[in-house]
Amino acid sequence: MQSCREPRFACYEDVVVAFPDGSETPRPARVTNTSPMGVTLEMNGPAPLGTRLRIEFPGTVAVGEAISCRPAPGAYYIGVRLEQALGALAELVPALDDFAGWR
Repeated sequence: MQSCREPRFACYEDVVVAFPDGSETPRPARVTNTSPMGVTLEMNGPAPLGTRLRIEFPGTVAVGEAISCRPAPGAYYIGVRLEQALGALAELVPALDDFAGWR
């Protein structure tokens, strides 16, 4: 796993992680910490490095790339570098998908 370059802050938020390439169905996850550049997700399965992810928070959608993945008892911890985020604009999700080239 890469070492953290920025301070991390604990955050326990339930989210849904979607795989815009359609390789997997969306699955529940939990954000365990956050930094100015990204988040760490706790999920029940791995995400290969380089995988693009759409993270659906209540009222916010963020897009990022998996940059680390480590197994732990009963879970995987995925480091995600965030690229885009839209807050309180759920109706703009299709526009974000178009911008990211997912549709």
